[in-house]
This record gives sequence, C-alpha cells and structure tokens, in this order.
Amino acid sequence: MASRSVSSSLRGMRVLTPATSSESLYAVAGLSPAIRAHVNVSVANCRAFARSEHSQRALAGIRSSLRRTGGASDETLRAGQENRRFAVNSINSKRSLNVKAQAGGGNNGSGGSGSGGGGGGGGGGGGSGGGGGDASNSGVPPSGLQMLGLAYMASLESRPFVTKGITAGLLNTLADLFCQVVVEKDSSIDVRRLGGFAAIGAFIVGPALHIWYGLLGNFIRIEGFKGVLSRLLIDQVIFSPLSIATFVGLVLLLEGKPERIVPKLEKDFVPTCINMWKLWVPFQLFNFALVPPQLQVGAVNLVGLVWTVYMSFASHNDISDSKPHAQKGPTPA
Repeated sequence: MASRSVSSSLRGMRVLTPATSSESLYAVAGLSPAIRAHVNVSVANCRAFARSEHSQRALAGIRSSLRRTGGASDETLRAGQENRRFAVNSINSKRSLNVKAQAGGGNNGSGGSGSGGGGGGGGGGGGSGGGGGDASNSGVPPSGLQMLGLAYMASLESRPFVTKGITAGLLNTLADLFCQVVVEKDSSIDVRRLGGFAAIGAFIVGPALHIWYGLLGNFIRIEGFKGVLSRLLIDQVIFSPLSIATFVGLVLLLEGKPERIVPKLEKDFVPTCINMWKLWVPFQLFNFALVPPQLQVGAVNLVGLVWTVYMSFASHNDISDSKPHAQKGPTPA
C-alpha cells in the first residue's frame, strides 16, 4: 500500500528541466513574484560575471599559481601567460591611444595642444585645427645639442661612475690646454702635462666627486637650509683642502717632480685655499640648495673648468708672489 502511494506520487511529480527548474523551486519555496524577479537578476549577474574577461583572467591566475606549486597542468599555465600578455597589450594600447589623442586633438572637437609656433592637427570628431604644437608632436626632429644632452643624461643614469670620470677628464684636458696656450702663452704644448691632467680628471676627480657627493647625501639627512649649510661646511672644510693637496701632489708626481711637492704645498697651500673659498663657497651654496643631486657633479665640473685653469697655473707658478708670472714652473726644492 505504501509502495503504491510512493509510485503514484513520483508519477505525479514534474521533471525539472533547466528552463523550469528555477520557477518550480520558487513555487515550492512560496516566493513572491517580486522576490523571484530579484533572484533572477542576481543569478543573471552572477552568470555574466562568471563569463566575463576579468573572471576568466582571475581564474587563469589562480590556476597558474596552482601550477607553480604542482597543482595544475601545462595548459593552464599557458592560459595564464596568455592572459598576462593580453593585459600588457591592453595597457600599451591605452597608452598609445592617449598619446595619439594628445597629439591629434581632444574628444569633443578640440585641436591638439601645444606651445610651439606651428598649427596643431585637426581635433577629434571632425573638429577644427587647434593651437601650435610642440616639437615632439609636430614632427620637428630635435637639434644636435638636444640629442647630445639626452644622450648624456641617459649615460649619467645608466653609468654614472664612468660618465662622470670621462667628463672630468675631458674638462681637465681643456682647462690645462687653455692655461698653456692662453694664460701662460707657451710656444709649444706640454703633452705630458696635458696627459697628466686628463688622467687626474678621469681616474681621480670624477670618481672622487661621485663618491663624495653620494656620502654627503646619505649621511646628512637634515632638511632645508640647515642641511645645505651642513653639507657646505663639511665640503669646504674637509674635502676641498684635501683635494688641493692631492691635486698638486699628483700633478708634480706625474710630471716626474716628486721632490717639489712638499716645498710647493708649504709655500702656496694657504693662498690657494683662500682663492678656492672665494669661488666655491658661493657656488656650492647654490649647488647644494637648488641643483638636483644627480646633476651636482656635472655642475661642479662645469665651474671646475674655470677652477682647473687656475689650478693648472698654480701648480706650475708661484702664486704667493705678488707678481705671479715672475717665476715660471714649480717652486724649486
């Protein structure tokens, strides 16, 4: 009897299909039409999200992570890589479109922006031409000086130690050449002296400045004008006098006159330091206060071109005499 009742109940039940299962469940649960509508919308949103690109990419990322820990297949790993490539390409495409939009014009018919003299391109959506475009957007190639500056900045970022050494070597060479030809009016160029100045700049001055300014920036963390004064004081009291003694000693050593180093320093060290402070104290105050750290060595090298001319002269002449040209060559021992 009981089995007949169960059989008749089973025959009377409607088979739930994908199309009717949700409505049948709603009827069994006694849900109102308003609640059913909300549930249908939520289910549709969940299905749409499951099929969306973001969901698929997230799922691929999870599978890729599992693969790296030994829980997924090579096919899943390839899917994760494809999704990463898709994301990178999408970002690059957006950047490209932004650059083109800035060069060609806005979205509402406005012309491309710029500050140069030439007329801008036509705006987006059929707009009229905008204001003048700059050199980068108008197709005007950069000048040779601009290219040289960009190449130097790139080299300064990628190889600062080597770049600063080469720069100091070239500037030292030019300074000593100017001193021999213009200041001292020598009839012939002392090649050995010129080579010594180039070597000191490339292998001593440039690397030493790079290391020294790095130390100043790392150890003196004081902000504002107090930090500038602290760096200036340490630079001029410690580094600069030491650099003068080292420079004069190396110049005479490379020229084969080591016996003249001590007498030369005893006679001319103090006058040289005084002249150094007259130039470098105001300049270094400006340098530490306003010049970016990565360009401070370059700024010192440019002003150092003038200073090296003086040092070239001071290394080979008696500057303590009231008539500096009276004695040619280093002070005899």
